[in-house]
Amino acid sequence: MRLKEVREEKGLSQKDVAEKIGVNRVTLSNIENGKRKLDAVTLYKLSKLYNVDPYKLMDYKEPETVKFAYRDKDNITVEAKNKLKIIEKYINKIIELENL
Repeated sequence: MRLKEVREEKGLSQKDVAEKIGVNRVTLSNIENGKRKLDAVTLYKLSKLYNVDPYKLMDYKEPETVKFAYRDKDNITVEAKNKLKIIEKYINKIIELENL
């Protein structure tokens, strides 16, 4: 993933980003270092904060498709779930096109 690289390009600290997206700094560090999975909501928030497409934050060498884990699937609204599914389809289509 390119999360740390993009954050540093934007001149932001982990503390700043964590506060803006509503996660603990240690959680953000673990996501950036691959010790914790990136959920779709956090990916969406980071892409908005950094003003980049979500696929640009990800490294698509493996796997060939993306399937998001819903951190709080019991409390997510239907509208939010639908938006996340659209993002998931969008990312998978980009992966498919890049592999042509």
